[in-house]
This record gives sequence, structure tokens and C-alpha cells, in this order.
Amino acid sequence: MPAIETSSKGEHKFTFEADEVPANPPGAADMTDEELNAEHLRRVKNDPTFREGKAPESWKFHDEISWEQEVESCYGKKWGNQGIGKLREVIVTRPSYNEFLDIFFEDSAGYMEQWTPERPDPDVWYEQYETLKQNYRDNGVLVHEVIVPKQTMGPYGHMRWWAFGADTGSILNGGAIIPRAGYFGSQKGRESLWQQVLALLNIPISYTVRGKGVAELGGQVWLDNHHMIVSDGTVMNLDGARQLKQIFAQSDAKLIQIPTSGHYEETAFPSGGTSHVDMVLTVPKPGVVVLYPPYTGFATVKFFKRLGYQIIEVPSDEYLSGVYNAVVLEPGKIMTPTIGAKRTIKALEAAGVEIVPTEMTEGMKAGGLVKCSTCMARRDQGPAVEQLLETPLETFAPELAVPDYVKNWKDPAWDWGYSLDGMQA
Repeated sequence: MPAIETSSKGEHKFTFEADEVPANPPGAADMTDEELNAEHLRRVKNDPTFREGKAPESWKFHDEISWEQEVESCYGKKWGNQGIGKLREVIVTRPSYNEFLDIFFEDSAGYMEQWTPERPDPDVWYEQYETLKQNYRDNGVLVHEVIVPKQTMGPYGHMRWWAFGADTGSILNGGAIIPRAGYFGSQKGRESLWQQVLALLNIPISYTVRGKGVAELGGQVWLDNHHMIVSDGTVMNLDGARQLKQIFAQSDAKLIQIPTSGHYEETAFPSGGTSHVDMVLTVPKPGVVVLYPPYTGFATVKFFKRLGYQIIEVPSDEYLSGVYNAVVLEPGKIMTPTIGAKRTIKALEAAGVEIVPTEMTEGMKAGGLVKCSTCMARRDQGPAVEQLLETPLETFAPELAVPDYVKNWKDPAWDWGYSLDGMQA
């Protein structure tokens, strides 16, 4: 981490060390100028534009070399979490002091207590959080941890849901998308701190959801390398989905937007529903989906039946177990809660899915479980859904395809002091 000096005027000076430059060779700080020059001459041979004694052939960076080919050499790793291949790295955030504040539980409806107004037990939650980290490590996953201070105030007061680090960002192949929360004001403000975490890990940032777009990507679910299932509800509106459509396309991916239930006056289970896809379904392996149909629409059921998937239906009396809120470690192996989900777990095992029990009873009291608690940063390429490679989503399930983004120039993003109407095509 660079040394930071701040002047009385608020100006900053950042000083980096040699080992903080991702592409530097090991031990660069101790190398002589001759050794560094030798390393330069070795690497310049890989520059497709370089010609000794002549101007560079710059057009090759336009027509022959893509940014994706350079990302590992520039940022240190091929970051990206698309699909259900083997998971390599995650980011988790320790439950914060704010998760237990009286003010949130004195008005449980106002602060979006969906499942139960019970206050989480801090000791149990921290124990379950440590188990979450250990389960990842036991399965060969690198765990990057974020610990926030006691005092975390956002634009609308105390921030909460720090524990649900899935909101850190959605990391596509090559870069992260910073989400825009849509549930309630206490979520706002976490983005700036988590964005610093991404920068310190050298994860490039591709896009930030803006305007009136809402897109909480941490709660969405990958079907395969090329298709993410997102919601049409409180945490994802059409504007947000339209913005993301073009960004996902740059990473060879599409959005499948399914209907989800939402709340009005009542937020407690079952009335409040949910708008996060990972509180409705999970795809543990190709050909299998775990689904709670009451919190989505019949179009979702039809979609999976068209694909020929086995649907493992979560009974209503097992919904609060959170068994659907799973993280795929690799195809056919998941970390998920098991307490209170006896029938669903039995069906998963019968379908050939290996279960790593990861209980999050206290997280559920605050609003989330295993997947909610995890920002998946890097995973291997996984299997693709062949039907959607042969028949595009727009033909296979047009009702679930996201339309293109169209700018409404009559609704400018900023107050310019004058009208932009004349820019409308």
C-alpha cells in the first residue's frame, strides 16, 4: 500500500515502492540499472509495435492486440468471475459494529429486515464468519478480508450490510462493475471504500452504474460463462440492466432478466419477497437448478424446462434455511447452509452435488447468507450451456432478454443550467 501524505489544503501525495508495481520483476528494488535494462530489453521483444530505430507500428494495438491480452501483464492476474468454473479468489467483509445497532432493530420495517426482526448474536455470527473463511481456504480459495471501522456513516446515516460483501462489485473477466444499491439508504456509501479495496488488489474497474439505473449485482447468479441471471425488481431496474447490457457484451456475456417479487408496506417473510436472484435460485452444476418458484415468475420455470434442467424445488417450510444462497466452488460442489433444509439437501446430493455445510443463521437475521457474504473475484472458465450457444437468448427466451440502452436527452444526468432537448435524435 502506498504511503499517503495529506496537506492542510487537502492535497494528497502517494508514494509507491517498487514491489507495489504489479508488473515489476521480483526483487526489482534491489536490481541494478544494468539488470533493469536487461529486463527491459527482454520484455521489449514482446512489444508487437516496437521496431528498433523506427517509429512504432501503433496500429497493431488497434487491430491485433486486445486489452484482454494485456490485462494479466498490467494488473498481475486475469481477474474475473464469470460462470461456475473452479473458484480461485474471494473478497469478504467482517460483520461490522453497525449490524447490531439498536436503531436498526427498533424500526425493523424501515431498515429492511426481510426475514426476521431478530437481532443477530454477534458471537455466533463472528464464529460462522470464521468458518466461512476457513471453508474457502480448505477448498483452495484465496480469501481477501476487509475490516471496516466502528464508525461508518453514509449519506443517509449509519451504513449497514457491510457483512454482505457481494456488493463489493461484480467482477467480469477483465474488470469490476461498481453497483448502485436500490433497497434502502443505509446501503449507500459502502461503494467508495470497497472501490479502494478493488484498487489495492489491482482489479481494474470497468464501469459504475449511474443515472437512475439501479443494479445490485452481488445478488445475481451466473448460469454459465456467458449468461448472468439478474432480477427485474427492487435491486435491478430496466435502466440499470440496459446500462449493463453493453458492458457485459464486452466480456462476452449477456443478461437474463427474470421477474422477482418485491415489497410494498410489508417486508417480513413471506410478504416482503426478495429481489435478489441468489435468494431465489442457484445453479450448482450444469443441468441442475435449485429454485423457490413463489419468489419469481412462471417464465423462470419455463426457461429452465426449455433448457432441460432438473429443477430442485425448495419447499416453503425450508425457505428460511437459505439453502439456495450457495457459492459454487466448482461444478457440482457448493458451500451452502444446510440447517432446516433436509429435503433440499437430500435432493441436491441425489443429483450428484457435493455439499460443504456453511451455516449463516445470524447473517440471515440481518438479511443474507453465504453468497451474500462473498465477492467472487477470480475463477476458472467453466462449462457453457450449449443450447444458448446454438440458439441466442433473444430467440430462445425473448421475454427474458434486456433491450438496448437508449439515452433520453430530455432527462440529463447533470444540471447544466440549460436544456439538452435538441440533442435528442
